[in-house]
Amino acid sequence: MLRSPHPLLPALALLASCTTPSFDPGDVIAGSSSSSSTHDTAASTTSPVLDDAPDPPTTTDATTSSTTTTTTPDPGTTLANTTADTTDDTTGAPLGCGDGIVDPGESCDDGHGSNSNSGSCTLACQAAVCNDGLLWDGHEACDDGNNNHGKWNGCNPDCSLAEHCGDGEKNGPEECDYGDANGTDEHPLDAVACSQTCYHEALIVFLGSTPFSAVMNGAKGADKHCQQLAEAAGIYGGAPFMAWISDINSNPASRFKPAVPGLPYALLSGLRIAKDRAALLANGPEDGITMTETGETIYKAVVWTATNPDGTKLAGDMDCDHWTKNSPLWNASVGRSGLPKQDPAWQTWKASMHWTAFKTLSCDQKSRLYCVEQ
Repeated sequence: MLRSPHPLLPALALLASCTTPSFDPGDVIAGSSSSSSTHDTAASTTSPVLDDAPDPPTTTDATTSSTTTTTTPDPGTTLANTTADTTDDTTGAPLGCGDGIVDPGESCDDGHGSNSNSGSCTLACQAAVCNDGLLWDGHEACDDGNNNHGKWNGCNPDCSLAEHCGDGEKNGPEECDYGDANGTDEHPLDAVACSQTCYHEALIVFLGSTPFSAVMNGAKGADKHCQQLAEAAGIYGGAPFMAWISDINSNPASRFKPAVPGLPYALLSGLRIAKDRAALLANGPEDGITMTETGETIYKAVVWTATNPDGTKLAGDMDCDHWTKNSPLWNASVGRSGLPKQDPAWQTWKASMHWTAFKTLSCDQKSRLYCVEQ
């Protein structure tokens, strides 16, 4: 069946006859209200004439149909409402430190090249003060900051040096201190030299402060007693201490380390008792071994030895059965530590080598030890 034409067809045909012109994407519209025409071929290749600077970008609010202009700031311009950092993240110093102007947060500023951590104004533009941990040249002898406790070889709270090696006074762990003479061969009469680290330039010999039973498990057991005494007194500097004592297996002549010619022996006070090993074996200790590891002086003390003046073992069984018996049925040879020089018996003590071979003592008694640094 044929349908009759739709009533809208004539109107649609009329609209189709009206042609809408199209624009080249590169065309420029001369005006928004006037009619426009298409450029010919020659005109389309000609660049439009532009203003010297572009217009600011615009944004249109779709709801209000109003136009808002947004201004983009110059990258080198600081906006008034921008909050700037005031310190250097790497040093903590206020920005501007070193410009010669005392800015907020600075207590001083001597300018670039003049601020110094060893001067009156630090690199952080803060005035130098004691206890800041920085040494102010010419004003402070030391500054350990929060560690200015005044301990030996440290720094006092007022940034002066505390007691230390080289101040000319024996203190702390020092064995000696002759001030500027440390490290030289200068020393008091009958004493030994002092090193730059405040130790005697000698081997130390001391009289044990503690009397021991004769049961020591041989000479090696006596060596352990000496080492323990030295360590407890804080005088062990790495070189071991051994006892001047003999048993059936060993004696000082064979057990002690090789002698160093010219290296003296001394008491803890620095008093020289022999100029070297050879002198000690030939003449004995000049004034005796009378000072303990704690600094106490004891005269006429008896000492387990069983040893001849030359460091060899005494003949006979004079060592409490090799230092294993504490019975009164056994005896051992003992020495005598020393006598004051004004004592009438001093000459006999010296000439007869009583320091190492004085008499015999019952093994149920206790006696001391001579301890010799190696």
